[in-house]
Amino acid sequence: MVKAVQVKDFPNYYVTENGDVYSRNYGGTGRIKKLKPHKNHKGYLWINLGRQGRRFVHRMVAEAFIPNPENKPQINHKNGIRDDNRIENLEFVTGSENAIHAYRVLHRVNNLLGKRYNLGKYGKESIGYKIIQQIKDGKVIREFYGSYEAARAFNINPANIRSCCTGHRKTAAGFQWRHKK
Repeated sequence: MVKAVQVKDFPNYYVTENGDVYSRNYGGTGRIKKLKPHKNHKGYLWINLGRQGRRFVHRMVAEAFIPNPENKPQINHKNGIRDDNRIENLEFVTGSENAIHAYRVLHRVNNLLGKRYNLGKYGKESIGYKIIQQIKDGKVIREFYGSYEAARAFNINPANIRSCCTGHRKTAAGFQWRHKK
């Protein structure tokens, strides 16, 4: 038997342990109806609760069934599948715990915004660093551990060096730049 609990702050809506959401008074008719979730651009399911707003299904399930004594702000999908909103797959976490889980357990290098999970490591020890080569007249003059180190040496914006490495710009500080292969 699947247990259904009233959604926090929404008295006419109920959520089950499996992530199904029901309206107790669908369209003001008094009928009970299972609501169809929508998927956002990141893969998370959400439900439109009428004039009251949209809510993520995973948040409704977690708030209804999972205790959160440490008041952690985020909800993690343990198996990494964002539309799997079963109670067994959800847990409350901090932002740091969520990032570490994505990197160590799910082996994700980039997050949704394209930023790298550095996990407190910078420079050579960062998982995303690339050696940058400074080139003059077709010859490699010097190598740097990333665009920030090179930019500090010449007092220029590191974005200019990265633009050279990606081919969007020819030179920065009078030199050509590229990633070491």
